[in-house]
Amino acid sequence: MYSRDHLETVDKNFGAPLQIALQTLLQMVTDGVALTLAEEEFVCRKMTILRGPDGEYLHDTKSHPACRNYHYRHTYLNYHLNLNGHKPAIDMYGEIPYAERMQDAQFLEGVHQSWKAILESPATDIIIEHSQIEYRHQLKILERYCRTRGIRGFYKDYLLKSVILHSKFIYYLVREFYEEFGHTGETVSIFGKDITIDSFCYIHIIFRHYAELSKEYQLGKTYHFDTNIDYKKIPSFLKDIIEQVGSTGDSTLFQNNSIHFIFRGAYYTIHVSPFGGLPRLATFFPVGRPAELAKLKSFTEVPLDHELIILRP
Repeated sequence: MYSRDHLETVDKNFGAPLQIALQTLLQMVTDGVALTLAEEEFVCRKMTILRGPDGEYLHDTKSHPACRNYHYRHTYLNYHLNLNGHKPAIDMYGEIPYAERMQDAQFLEGVHQSWKAILESPATDIIIEHSQIEYRHQLKILERYCRTRGIRGFYKDYLLKSVILHSKFIYYLVREFYEEFGHTGETVSIFGKDITIDSFCYIHIIFRHYAELSKEYQLGKTYHFDTNIDYKKIPSFLKDIIEQVGSTGDSTLFQNNSIHFIFRGAYYTIHVSPFGGLPRLATFFPVGRPAELAKLKSFTEVPLDHELIILRP
């Protein structure tokens, strides 16, 4: 199994390691060997551009069984603000023709219906279970938003469809992260307290504090904008922050189950809450509201390196 980090590295450096990885994964595709999501993302992205001697494309990733997850993820990204395909859309080849947009919209509608059924059925794995918990929360927020604004009918259905398809995208994101580790969570210790970081908090953070343009119904939230925090590796980033705070030996940096910090100039908060009787990392968000920001700016700064400053209340 190729790790995500290895595939990201070879993808940036053309040469023998890239060719070896590509040829190995193409052979696995030919042999029908199951791929991880990271491997599928890598090889199917390459398959979209591979051509034969006469310039013909060698693969149709939309219909290839090895690329079904890749096909959804990239179709969703093309249409996440245009799920019914009525507005113009572009891909790597340019503007997508109307007939193709309708096919893509039909595909997304099929995924919408199938994933909705999964979200409303007994969970078959822990990541789906955590997806279902967040889905039910999002439904309550959406229902309240539509009720207070008199939204019903077609547009309400569209907003619900957006929630469901976004949930599917997040499911793949979280599954890809944990797939190569063989678990869906881990424990990190800080000042004698064990904190769980798992798929529950990862789904929560992505659903509530990312993709602002897809969340018109979710009011009063702040959204991550710092592309230097890789959303594909949030649990690792959070574990590193907690371990660095713990390594200082200064327990005043972890008060009221929260860590406040500045990372690359932006202000953030990590909060821990009990869940199922155990402390769990509950949320991680950028601080943007003026009153909250002013409060953090009054805290004492404890620099740990040139990018990270922990804030002491």
